Amino acid sequence: GLGTWELDYAHPEKAITTKKFDEIFGIESNFRGEISSVIHPDDIEIRNNAHKEAIKTGKLFYEVRVNKDETIKWVRVAGKVLYDKNGKPEKMLGIADDITGQKNLQQQKDNFIAMASHELKTPVTSIKAYGHVLEQMLIKKGEVKEAAMMTRMDTQVNRLNNLITDLLNITKINSGKLDYNRSSFNFNELVLEMTEDLQRTAADHKLIVSLAKPVTVVADRERISQVITNFISNAIKYSPGSEIINIYTEVNDNEVTFCVQDHGIGIDKESQTKVFEQFYRVNDARHQTFQGFGLGLYISSEIIKREGGRIWVNSVEGEGSTFCFSLSISQ
Repeated sequence: GLGTWELDYAHPEKAITTKKFDEIFGIESNFRGEISSVIHPDDIEIRNNAHKEAIKTGKLFYEVRVNKDETIKWVRVAGKVLYDKNGKPEKMLGIADDITGQKNLQQQKDNFIAMASHELKTPVTSIKAYGHVLEQMLIKKGEVKEAAMMTRMDTQVNRLNNLITDLLNITKINSGKLDYNRSSFNFNELVLEMTEDLQRTAADHKLIVSLAKPVTVVADRERISQVITNFISNAIKYSPGSEIINIYTEVNDNEVTFCVQDHGIGIDKESQTKVFEQFYRVNDARHQTFQGFGLGLYISSEIIKREGGRIWVNSVEGEGSTFCFSLSISQ
């Protein structure tokens, strides 16, 4: 069911394709212009960026919608760049696969998650409101121990609400409906704001901040704060035996880089390439003791990618992890 293709960089306007490849894309010739013409206009940039990135990394991967006979189908393309002895790209070999069925199943799952999440939002909000009222009543009666239990319940309700929000964000990301309200803001001010807020709730950890010169970025401030919060919260969560967490920024060329370094349990090499995948959780005894859906890093990755940035992790198992992302600086 796979279509294969070969691209010679000496003649980039034409690709050698198999019959199955042509069937998948619904084309009759193998000129790249015709291949591009059937790709959904909103996905052309995805394809172009994937090819640019492939020149740097040697690997090509993207998923796009294709218009065929007035119907939309999904196609996954993967490839590998072959270089000459001087390190110059010479050829690219790859495959194409019709994944429309998979995408339809994914959509059904997303629709269910979205519906369930919306339905859960209302009762959770009500529980939180009633819990707050009960806590205040108990405090007025002087029943301090019972009021403290209500405070603990509120913490768990907040945790449940965050999980529901993550599920809603997943469905919005997958459907391309996650809204972005971009504005110009001081990056250092945002980092300090989020760090101060999180330090108040991290009694067992000390957040040490080291910031480079102030820079301005144009992005969705709320979404970027969501990524910063996720990085710091994870560092706190996965370093229970270590007090210090380092938070720092670096400015190089036209980029600002934000990093959070912990000295916790770390991540094995194989898992480091997968932690930004949807629903992925590191599969070892130490990580399984920490609860969660494995959505936070995936959501963070999608936010940074859609803001045109980069996101990555460096880690040594048993010694800690450093999570970073970079964004372009506003000129």
